[in-house]
Amino acid sequence: MIRSSTNRERGASSVIGVILLVGIVIVLIGAITPFVMNLAGETQAKAPTVSVDHRITNSTGGTDYDTSTDGDNLVAVTLESGGPLEIDQLYVTASKEIDIGSAEDPGRAYESEESLSDREAFTEGTDGPQIGIGETWQAGETIYLNPEGNATDTDVSIYWTSKSLRAQEAGEVSPGDSYEIASFET
Repeated sequence: MIRSSTNRERGASSVIGVILLVGIVIVLIGAITPFVMNLAGETQAKAPTVSVDHRITNSTGGTDYDTSTDGDNLVAVTLESGGPLEIDQLYVTASKEIDIGSAEDPGRAYESEESLSDREAFTEGTDGPQIGIGETWQAGETIYLNPEGNATDTDVSIYWTSKSLRAQEAGEVSPGDSYEIASFET
C-alpha cells in the first residue's frame, strides 16, 4: 500500500506540472502578442506603381520647339496610369537644374536662374502649388519641367515619399523614405 500511494502522488505532480507549463505559455503568448502586432503595423509603406509619358514642348505648351535654343523648351510629363497621387508626397530630380511649372501657364516662374534647383517639390510655390493640378496628380494630368539650358538629354526621376514633404524640414527627404516611381531621358 505504501507503494500505490507514492505512485498517486507522482502522477498528481506530473499533471500539476503540465498545467503550470501550459499556463505559463498562455501568459507569455498574451504578453508577446500586442508587441508583435504593434511591429506589424509599422511596416514600410508601399510605393505606388505609375506610368508616365513625356515630351519636349515650347514655353506655351505647343509642339513647335527648337532644340538649338536654350531655355525656351520644357519637358511635359503626363501621368498615364496609376494614382491619384498626393502632390505633397512627390518631388522630381534631374541631371540638370530644373524648375517645375503650371499646366495653366507652362512658362510661369521660369523667368530667372534663381528658381532652378536639383530637386523640386510638386507643392512648390508661395500662392499654392505652381503645377496647377490640384491636391492630387491624376491620370491624364500634365506637369511641366524647365531644365537649365536645352531640354534634350535630360535624365528625370520622379519620387514618392511615404510622408508629406511639407512635414519635413525645407523639403528635405529622410533617407530610406523616398521611392523612385518613374524615370526617363528626354
